[in-house]
Amino acid sequence: IQHGEVDFRDPRRDHTHGRIWRVTYKGNPLVERPQLVDMSNDELVAQLAAPERWTRRQAKRLLKERGTDVLSAVKKWARNLDNSAPGYHQRRLEALWVYQSLDVVEPELLESLLTCVDHNARAAASRVVGDWHKRLDAPLDLLAPRATDEHPRVRLEAVRALATILDPHAIEIAMTALDPDVPPLSAFMTAEERQINKPGELPVQVDQWLDYALWLTCRDLEPVWEPALLASEIDFGGNVQHLTYVLKSAGSAKTVPVLTRLLSEGRVPDDQRHDVLDVVTEYGGPQELRELLSLTSSADSVEVTASILESLLRAHRRRKVVPEGDHQSLDRLLTTEDARVRSLAMQCVGAWHVERLWPQVKGIAEQVDAMPEERTGALQGAASYGGEEAINLLRRLAKRDDESTLQLQAIRLLLPIDVTTAVQQTLTVMQQAKNAEQLVPLVDDVLKQKPAIEQLTGVLNGQTIPADVAVVALRAVRSSGQQLPEFSAALQQAGGVTTGPKQLSPEEMEAM
Repeated sequence: IQHGEVDFRDPRRDHTHGRIWRVTYKGNPLVERPQLVDMSNDELVAQLAAPERWTRRQAKRLLKERGTDVLSAVKKWARNLDNSAPGYHQRRLEALWVYQSLDVVEPELLESLLTCVDHNARAAASRVVGDWHKRLDAPLDLLAPRATDEHPRVRLEAVRALATILDPHAIEIAMTALDPDVPPLSAFMTAEERQINKPGELPVQVDQWLDYALWLTCRDLEPVWEPALLASEIDFGGNVQHLTYVLKSAGSAKTVPVLTRLLSEGRVPDDQRHDVLDVVTEYGGPQELRELLSLTSSADSVEVTASILESLLRAHRRRKVVPEGDHQSLDRLLTTEDARVRSLAMQCVGAWHVERLWPQVKGIAEQVDAMPEERTGALQGAASYGGEEAINLLRRLAKRDDESTLQLQAIRLLLPIDVTTAVQQTLTVMQQAKNAEQLVPLVDDVLKQKPAIEQLTGVLNGQTIPADVAVVALRAVRSSGQQLPEFSAALQQAGGVTTGPKQLSPEEMEAM
């Protein structure tokens, strides 16, 4: 490699000076640089079999410069190759690349390489299909077997080649790379991979590279497959896994009705339900969210109902979108047997400001013998509902004197609403704490709000708190990654905690 740091016309910019050298053993004859420019077409084509990559690349460059007149020599050379010799398919691939460089389609050689035993050649040929697809008779038929090839590199190249073909069916073929019935190739697995995969267990077929290639192909072909899908021109052969993968990869609002229909028909696999709900949550409008809420009446399990309610709450947190309608489904959900569902339903009442159901939520929050999970949901619903009545409810519960989980949660929910009251109650529970570790979530929430940090720093002045509480709070400050010297100093002073080395007494030194 020549000196890049010196002037362009500096004499040191030559083929002998440089920092990187080819290393060989003493006495080994150096490879002579062939005089490629003086060779005939036949001689130059023969250099495509040279072991040196530089020689092969320069030979292809010269062949391209000589134009299509060299193709007869290339074709003759490729047909006369010994099919039992090592590197046979690599040499034919070199010939294919000459055709590609001259932009001349050679379907016979291409199809032969697509089905050869060398996976590297199959992968490279798959990429060429993407370049030539407009001039090939059936490019989709050529790539379909390669999308389910036994080698992951071939599947990867086939998927990306399909992204260049603007045909709705291209995405259907690309999704077949997800199919689990692709046979594993133990010959291509390392010893470590063989140990990881138990006997009889298939290795992971869709790695991060193929997953990204599929995602990117879905995005590239979206203008082609989306209208076809909405017009029912493609259906992925009824394979719901393929369809849901495409729709969640596209992340388009137009696909949400298709996803909600799949959910209503119960056709979404359990392991993909969360991803599908997340797409609906991210892009669905009030009408789609209403349909999602209505699915809770026909859900076949508590887990499905809870997943739907959680996704609806995410939609409100992220985009402030509320299902349209009167939310009649919540009446039933508030009286269901499962405490988790009731808790989520109460959170929905608060987030969506359903006035007619607010008294029920308020009653649960005040009900002493209600289940903890229910009261937790009721408090979260009250915080979202807002208004003087809900805020006063949180204030009353925050001022309880029992250091209960309910009191701590009320203080946490009150922080963004009434920071002064919340901070004062935070100091109270810190002073009275019997279990310092219980305060970690509360301190974490304080650290997320600058006004709360400032006020708590002020109220700690002249106060005392247990040392273990101060230590736990200081640990939370360090874990947050924030530089809060004033707050940390206030905690140390209030808790009587020092950060320097402990000074041992003479007796302690003697005991050691």
